[in-house]
Amino acid sequence: MDYENLTGGAFVALGLALLVAERAAHGRRALQLPWNRWLTNLGLFVAGGIASALVFSGSLTGVAAELDGGLVGGLGLPLAVEAILVFLFLDCWRYWEHRLFHEVPLLWRLHLVHHSDTGVDVTTAQRHHPLEGMLTSVLMLILLFSLGFSPLALGLYLLVATLSSLYTHTSLTVPEAIDRRLRYWLVTPSVHGIHHSAVQAQTNSNYGSVLSIWDRLFGSYCDPGRETVERVGLEQFRRPVDGTLAAALLQPFEYRPGHAPGEPAESGAAARAGGSAAPASRSAAWLAAGGALLVLVGMWSAVQDLAAIWGSSDSYQYAWLVPCVFLYLLCWPYREELLAAHPRPSLGGLGVVALALLLWLGAGIVDIRLGQHLALVLALQGVAVCALGWRLYGRYLPLMLLLFLAVPSGDLFLVPLRELTVLWIDGFAALLDLPFEREGYTVHVGAHRYVVIDACAGLATFALGGFLGYSFGLMLYRSLARVVALAALGAALGILSNAVRVCAIVALDYRRGSQMGLDAHGDVQLAVLFGLLALMLFAVHRLPASPLPAIPATAPAGPRGRLAPLAPLMAGVLVVVTLGVTTLGLATSASRSVVAATADGDAELALLAADNPGSRWLAGDGQDNARILSLPGDDGGEVRIFATSAGNARPPEQRLLRPPGTGWRHSGADELRHCSGADCVAFRTILWTRAGSRDRHSTAYTYFVGDTATSSRLAFRLLSGWRRLSGKPVTTGMVSFHSEGRGPGERDLAAQFLQLRAAQRPQLAAGPG
Repeated sequence: MDYENLTGGAFVALGLALLVAERAAHGRRALQLPWNRWLTNLGLFVAGGIASALVFSGSLTGVAAELDGGLVGGLGLPLAVEAILVFLFLDCWRYWEHRLFHEVPLLWRLHLVHHSDTGVDVTTAQRHHPLEGMLTSVLMLILLFSLGFSPLALGLYLLVATLSSLYTHTSLTVPEAIDRRLRYWLVTPSVHGIHHSAVQAQTNSNYGSVLSIWDRLFGSYCDPGRETVERVGLEQFRRPVDGTLAAALLQPFEYRPGHAPGEPAESGAAARAGGSAAPASRSAAWLAAGGALLVLVGMWSAVQDLAAIWGSSDSYQYAWLVPCVFLYLLCWPYREELLAAHPRPSLGGLGVVALALLLWLGAGIVDIRLGQHLALVLALQGVAVCALGWRLYGRYLPLMLLLFLAVPSGDLFLVPLRELTVLWIDGFAALLDLPFEREGYTVHVGAHRYVVIDACAGLATFALGGFLGYSFGLMLYRSLARVVALAALGAALGILSNAVRVCAIVALDYRRGSQMGLDAHGDVQLAVLFGLLALMLFAVHRLPASPLPAIPATAPAGPRGRLAPLAPLMAGVLVVVTLGVTTLGLATSASRSVVAATADGDAELALLAADNPGSRWLAGDGQDNARILSLPGDDGGEVRIFATSAGNARPPEQRLLRPPGTGWRHSGADELRHCSGADCVAFRTILWTRAGSRDRHSTAYTYFVGDTATSSRLAFRLLSGWRRLSGKPVTTGMVSFHSEGRGPGERDLAAQFLQLRAAQRPQLAAGPG
């Protein structure tokens, strides 16, 4: 059955019927409100449908029909029981979603468009800002993927909730005796009419969608038998122009708490501090924007790299929100305060930009992209110092530090998070007295085996929790200590959420006697992310917000020289010129050396391949053009070698380390030091296990820079960078040894490695001729 079409048809039919009923019941009074309200509400309805389609073009019931699994679907409940439970759950969910849209300031900005209507009728039911529609669609999809409702149960609720929304927004009435009995369980027009009152205390009540029991249960019920609504809508948006579609779309961005109708835009803090500050603030803002744009152009490679990481890594997808939250805070909650401030442009910010350039160049030399990401954010901090001056920058330091959360540095916490995840499983099994055994990152609980790979470490919830905590902290406090404390709370909730996730997976598997697949793990992950968001919103709701400190009414600062106001643009030009000249120089040098250097690296390996008839070349995988030489190893194993004389080429580590075949998971790691006579070589080993089997594979690897070998990636990059700076080209690369089972083979790794390197160098010195 096509539940979406059924709901749509019932929506149109009931909507038209209710419009006619309202017109018949109220006669000419039904047309007293401005007629363009209907056009605006219809326009918002269409715009919201288009926006929601951009997020998700299918139907919710269609997704529900295609889902295989889910927490609710896996319970195997009778259809009638599931339909009742889903109805109660979704209606409770809609209650809390609606309530949060009122109580969280950022969400209220989106939802207030629904309340800015100066009248309430059937068309008001679909009056929502497109951004609100997009957000609620995403939340419903997360809920659906997490819990896996049947299409019949979901379609039933959507049908009832849609029709109920139309009816409760009408001005139709029934006899008080009947209405009193109905509203004890259900939301009626009289109950929901109070929710649209112009009085805030009445607006912040009666959040229910279909059932009114949630308002009674959670203390937000306002009895229409005891309350009277004088008029509806928001006082701030009562001008005739506010009734147009364009004005309604801009209302979330124009809303000011406590802003009275007709009050000038430069009111509040800016007006109290004096209007003379606004031109200086605007000038500083435009110059800062220009300087920041030049920094982004000059460091565009880092911008692209960040975007690629945000788009490909589940752990850092939250980072797309970092610039959005930063711009929102800068342009709305902080706007009036910034307009009232008196910036003192400072050339001192150029020192910060110079430091960022040194970090950028140094990170480029040693090939550490994280350093260049940090350099980008640090350069933007320097532009802010140039535009605001040190004193004003210090006032907004917590906001400026938010940009550092866009840097994907969470991998530094990956190892301890993996260890902690294993401990969660151990502790949970011990608490329930379940048989368990641990071996590295592999835990056996009963007959089930769990390999804690990187994706299981909880880095995504840890990073997301920290970001949410920091963002909410900026909305509540100005103290850096309090903001950081709330970020730490969010990160701790992220760790706790991951603990709940892994323990829930173990408990469900043990109870059912079968191990769920990775797709089901993803369903649990979505539920955990949803729970984390709910916990953060609850914590923010319970925390008291500190009042924002007033801006001291100081006079505008005197001129600090002719160049100081142009400092932000000078910072941007410094970045573009310095990196442009450096890039041009490196490109010119590279054009002369890369081809020869690559040829030298291939020549070494080609000569080595000629002496090993069983060797073969592993071609590039599309992401890099590097060639890897594969040699037969001891005991049926394999040796893979990558070598180059360019010095700045990254070894294709994934292809060098991955075992042949599919389904292998990283289950353990260790450090080894093998010696062959007086020569010792450090190796790092990785233990792999194949999903669904007891197969094991061991990989030992080391990097080399000339005659120096190291198992540290950082040391390898530092040595390679130093060789490039010193002008001493030398062959660099990586060697990996693969073998079945746990060990690297009977022959000593150091002896094999030294033999391989010795076989390369004399032949290269002799030349191919």
